[in-house]
This record gives sequence, structure tokens and C-alpha cells, in this order.
Amino acid sequence: MQQTAPSSRIGKKSRSLVLDANIIFDLQAAGILGQIFRLDCEFIITDMIEKQELKSVNPVMLRGFGLKVVSLTGTQVDEIYRLKH
Repeated sequence: MQQTAPSSRIGKKSRSLVLDANIIFDLQAAGILGQIFRLDCEFIITDMIEKQELKSVNPVMLRGFGLKVVSLTGTQVDEIYRLKH
């Protein structure tokens, strides 16, 4: 099995993880929010979470850490609503 050299993996994350606002708050309270971005993962939140729930966390700082913010379509929001109810 051939291994990829570390330099060829720069900028490529092994997995994507969607964060909930409560996870961000807990990591911030524990003082380890910045450290999670050192993991080999891409961290994602929705623009709704960023705008409506993260008022106590600096979004510019989070983006600087590498947090990716994505927008959901109306259809995707409807699907999530249906899954919850």
C-alpha cells in the first residue's frame, strides 16, 4: 500500500464535519476552540448558524481558523425541517 507524502496532502482534509453552535460554544468555554482546527478535518457551519447563533463568537476569527460557511437552499432547509419533525 503506497502512502501519500505529507506535502502532497496540504490543503486536503480527510473528512468534513458539520458543527452545531453548541459545539462551538463548548469548545470556546473549554479554551480549545482554536486547537480543533489543527485536526485533519474540514469544519463546516451553515450561514444561518453563523448569523443567528454565533453572536458571542467572532466569525472573522473562526473563518481565519479555517471554518467553512455554507449556504443552504430553500429545498435543503425544508428537508432538514421535515427530518426534525
